[in-house]
Amino acid sequence: MENKNHSKEDISRREALKKIAVIGGALSSFSLLNQNILAQENQTDDGEIDKEASADLKTVIKNGTVYHRQELKKLYVGITQQNTIKVSERPLTANNIIDAKGKIVSQGFVDILADNAGSPETTYRIFEKYKLTDGATSVLQMHGGAAYPASFHQKFDALPHYVNYGVGVFVMILRLRFMSFADRMKYTEKALEEGALGVSHSIEYQPTSYDELLGYAKLAAKYDRPFFLHLRYSAEKTELEGVKEAIRLSKETGARVHIDHLHSTGGTFNMPKALELIQNANLTGGQITTCVYPYS
Repeated sequence: MENKNHSKEDISRREALKKIAVIGGALSSFSLLNQNILAQENQTDDGEIDKEASADLKTVIKNGTVYHRQELKKLYVGITQQNTIKVSERPLTANNIIDAKGKIVSQGFVDILADNAGSPETTYRIFEKYKLTDGATSVLQMHGGAAYPASFHQKFDALPHYVNYGVGVFVMILRLRFMSFADRMKYTEKALEEGALGVSHSIEYQPTSYDELLGYAKLAAKYDRPFFLHLRYSAEKTELEGVKEAIRLSKETGARVHIDHLHSTGGTFNMPKALELIQNANLTGGQITTCVYPYS
């Protein structure tokens, strides 16, 4: 279903996406039917409609096989007026009923490294369509994004969408347009104020001093957003230095640092050691997450 409601829901949607972006390793599956967000779960075998549980439902998905808590189960799924989830073995009802007979009902996935930088105005629909067919219902451009998020949202919030969407601050573009450190910090902060979900930089492609990286990390921490990093090195002898640099940034600024695609920059040749460094850092005050491409 296309999402055509924008103006009244934009702020709450963006706030929700900011929280999604903070979750480390979001590309790995997480359940929208997780216990933390269940409004109610009924496990009775009574075949009669559960009127009490159905009272505040706007949509019910029935007859599907639901992937819930790492198992496939025959359950009813209800969506409340407040957009929380109820699951039940007992029948639920609502004005809007979706018959999912013969289908799997599962959580949506979050793609945090989506990229649609090339002609997005003409390609975003097919881009989102393919993401949706892969099961991604939130598509976040955090490896890149937009230099000016306000302009991005002004353009794209008025259009229909298949998925939830958002962008990080595209630091590489800002660095090409502004030569001074002060201007780079100014416009990065402005982008965060405009709704960017995080700060994104690729220091292998655009080598940057550590002091400048500290500035971006401090801004990410100030606005409680993640700092997404394509690390500095991908060679066998130096890649772990890039991992150590990301850890240092997190510990010195308090920022949540996400290492993009660890298997191609940081852990290609030394994955066990890279993961050990990250794990030990998180046990001693760091906030490091990482991911891999969802394809071979």
